[in-house]
Amino acid sequence: MLETELGVGIDVGSTTTKAVLIDSSGTIFAKALMQTGASAVQAVDKILGEISSTSGISLEEVPAVSTGYGRARVELAQRAVTEIT
Repeated sequence: MLETELGVGIDVGSTTTKAVLIDSSGTIFAKALMQTGASAVQAVDKILGEISSTSGISLEEVPAVSTGYGRARVELAQRAVTEIT
């Protein structure tokens, strides 16, 4: 069991989707990059599966934040943040 808090960041762009799993000290446990393709929802599902598989950590209870063009498509995210300021 981990002694630190984890978080997932997901950036769903029109061409690429990126995700990272980090802890509260900034240590990266897993990261992934892939083409978004025609379906942002499928890209999110696939990249989160990759992050979970790579890290060996279930993401169901890990807080998540999304950003990018497809940020609203990330059902796991507790918060969606616009990249436009």
